[in-house]
Amino acid sequence: MSMALDQQRMIDVIYGGLAYVGPNSPWTFAVDKEPTVKDLGPYYQYDPKKAKAMLAEAGFPNGFTANMIMYEYASYNKDISEMAADMLKDIGVTLKVQNLDYTSYNSQWVGRKFEEMANGWGTVSFEPDGFLYNQMHSKSPGNRSFIDDPVV
Repeated sequence: MSMALDQQRMIDVIYGGLAYVGPNSPWTFAVDKEPTVKDLGPYYQYDPKKAKAMLAEAGFPNGFTANMIMYEYASYNKDISEMAADMLKDIGVTLKVQNLDYTSYNSQWVGRKFEEMANGWGTVSFEPDGFLYNQMHSKSPGNRSFIDDPVV
Protein backbone atom coordinates (compact mmCIF):
# COMPACT_ATOMS: atom_id res chain seq x y z
CA MET A 1 0.00 0.00 0.00
CA SER A 2 1.73 3.22 -1.01
CA MET A 3 -0.80 5.99 -1.25
CA ALA A 4 -1.00 8.93 1.07
CA LEU A 5 -4.35 8.77 2.79
CA ASP A 6 -6.02 11.55 4.69
CA GLN A 7 -8.16 10.84 7.74
CA GLN A 8 -11.50 10.66 5.93
CA ARG A 9 -10.12 8.27 3.33
CA MET A 10 -8.83 6.07 6.14
CA ILE A 11 -12.28 6.06 7.75
CA ASP A 12 -13.96 5.27 4.44
CA VAL A 13 -11.56 2.43 3.58
CA ILE A 14 -11.33 0.76 6.98
CA TYR A 15 -14.72 1.42 8.53
CA GLY A 16 -16.90 1.85 5.46
CA GLY A 17 -17.57 5.46 6.46
CA LEU A 18 -19.06 4.40 9.81
CA ALA A 19 -16.60 6.22 12.08
CA TYR A 20 -15.22 9.65 12.77
CA VAL A 21 -11.90 11.20 13.77
CA GLY A 22 -11.81 12.05 17.42
CA PRO A 23 -10.00 11.52 20.68
CA ASN A 24 -10.19 8.32 22.68
CA SER A 25 -12.29 9.80 25.49
CA PRO A 26 -16.09 9.80 25.10
CA TRP A 27 -16.98 13.48 24.88
CA THR A 28 -20.43 12.98 26.35
CA PHE A 29 -18.67 12.59 29.72
CA ALA A 30 -17.54 16.22 29.57
CA VAL A 31 -19.56 18.28 27.09
CA ASP A 32 -23.01 18.26 25.49
CA LYS A 33 -21.84 18.43 21.88
CA GLU A 34 -18.98 16.44 20.37
CA PRO A 35 -16.32 18.67 18.86
CA THR A 36 -15.52 18.49 15.18
CA VAL A 37 -12.01 17.70 13.95
CA LYS A 38 -11.55 21.42 13.34
CA ASP A 39 -12.56 22.14 16.95
CA LEU A 40 -9.89 19.74 18.20
CA GLY A 41 -7.13 21.89 16.80
CA PRO A 42 -3.97 21.32 14.79
CA TYR A 43 -2.90 18.02 16.36
CA TYR A 44 -5.92 16.19 14.96
CA GLN A 45 -5.31 17.37 11.41
CA TYR A 46 -3.46 15.31 8.82
CA ASP A 47 -0.71 17.75 7.91
CA PRO A 48 2.50 16.01 6.74
CA LYS A 49 4.29 19.31 6.11
CA LYS A 50 3.68 20.52 9.66
CA ALA A 51 4.53 17.07 11.07
CA LYS A 52 7.87 17.06 9.23
CA ALA A 53 8.67 20.50 10.63
CA MET A 54 7.81 19.33 14.15
CA LEU A 55 10.02 16.25 13.76
CA ALA A 56 12.91 18.43 12.59
CA GLU A 57 12.37 20.76 15.55
CA ALA A 58 12.42 17.73 17.87
CA GLY A 59 15.80 16.67 16.45
CA PHE A 60 14.66 14.20 13.81
CA PRO A 61 15.09 16.07 10.50
CA ASN A 62 15.45 12.76 8.64
CA GLY A 63 12.70 10.96 10.52
CA PHE A 64 13.29 7.73 12.42
CA THR A 65 12.31 4.07 12.55
CA ALA A 66 9.92 2.65 15.13
CA ASN A 67 8.35 -0.74 15.86
CA MET A 68 4.68 -1.38 16.48
CA ILE A 69 3.10 -4.58 17.71
CA MET A 70 -0.43 -5.66 16.81
CA TYR A 71 -2.72 -8.64 16.83
CA GLU A 72 -5.22 -9.12 14.04
CA TYR A 73 -8.42 -9.33 16.11
CA ALA A 74 -10.19 -8.33 12.91
CA SER A 75 -8.93 -7.48 9.43
CA TYR A 76 -9.25 -3.77 10.10
CA ASN A 77 -6.58 -3.97 12.82
CA LYS A 78 -4.04 -4.91 10.17
CA ASP A 79 -5.47 -2.29 7.78
CA ILE A 80 -5.16 0.43 10.43
CA SER A 81 -1.56 -0.54 11.16
CA GLU A 82 -0.60 -0.61 7.48
CA MET A 83 -2.30 2.71 6.75
CA ALA A 84 -0.66 4.31 9.79
CA ALA A 85 2.71 3.08 8.53
CA ASP A 86 1.92 4.49 5.09
CA MET A 87 0.90 7.88 6.48
CA LEU A 88 4.00 8.05 8.69
CA LYS A 89 6.16 7.28 5.66
CA ASP A 90 5.00 10.65 4.28
CA ILE A 91 6.95 12.39 7.05
CA GLY A 92 10.04 10.17 7.02
CA VAL A 93 9.03 7.78 9.80
CA THR A 94 9.45 4.10 9.03
CA LEU A 95 6.99 2.06 11.07
CA LYS A 96 7.77 -1.63 11.27
CA VAL A 97 4.54 -3.46 12.06
CA GLN A 98 4.83 -6.82 13.77
CA ASN A 99 1.65 -8.94 13.64
CA LEU A 100 2.00 -11.21 16.68
CA ASP A 101 0.15 -14.32 17.76
CA TYR A 102 -2.53 -13.76 20.42
CA THR A 103 -0.49 -14.88 23.43
CA SER A 104 2.63 -12.90 22.49
CA TYR A 105 0.64 -9.78 21.73
CA ASN A 106 -1.48 -9.81 24.87
CA SER A 107 1.44 -10.59 27.16
CA GLN A 108 3.07 -7.38 25.91
CA TRP A 109 -0.07 -5.24 25.59
CA VAL A 110 -1.76 -6.16 28.85
CA GLY A 111 1.57 -6.40 30.65
CA ARG A 112 2.60 -2.96 29.32
CA LYS A 113 5.85 -4.49 28.06
CA PHE A 114 5.91 -3.31 24.46
CA GLU A 115 8.91 -1.20 23.58
CA GLU A 116 7.57 1.57 21.34
CA MET A 117 4.07 1.40 19.86
CA ALA A 118 1.08 -0.87 19.84
CA ASN A 119 -2.21 -1.04 17.97
CA GLY A 120 -4.48 -2.25 20.73
CA TRP A 121 -7.77 -2.18 22.52
CA GLY A 122 -8.46 -0.03 25.54
CA THR A 123 -10.29 -0.57 28.78
CA VAL A 124 -13.71 1.05 28.97
CA SER A 125 -16.24 2.21 31.52
CA PHE A 126 -19.71 3.66 31.31
CA GLU A 127 -18.94 6.55 33.61
CA PRO A 128 -16.25 9.27 33.39
CA ASP A 129 -14.20 8.46 36.47
CA GLY A 130 -13.89 4.79 35.57
CA PHE A 131 -13.02 5.55 31.96
CA LEU A 132 -10.41 8.18 32.79
CA TYR A 133 -8.91 6.19 35.67
CA ASN A 134 -8.63 3.06 33.52
CA GLN A 135 -6.96 4.90 30.64
CA MET A 136 -4.85 7.55 32.38
CA HIS A 137 -4.09 6.94 36.05
CA SER A 138 -0.43 6.09 36.59
CA LYS A 139 -1.34 3.10 38.80
CA SER A 140 -4.06 1.67 36.53
CA PRO A 141 -3.20 -1.56 34.70
CA GLY A 142 -5.27 -0.18 31.80
CA ASN A 143 -2.92 2.81 31.38
CA ARG A 144 -1.07 1.35 28.43
CA SER A 145 0.11 4.77 27.26
CA PHE A 146 2.38 4.98 30.32
CA ILE A 147 0.88 8.32 31.40
CA ASP A 148 2.51 9.45 34.65
CA ASP A 149 1.40 13.02 35.14
CA PRO A 150 0.31 14.22 38.60
CA VAL A 151 -2.04 16.78 37.04
CA VAL A 152 -3.86 14.08 35.08
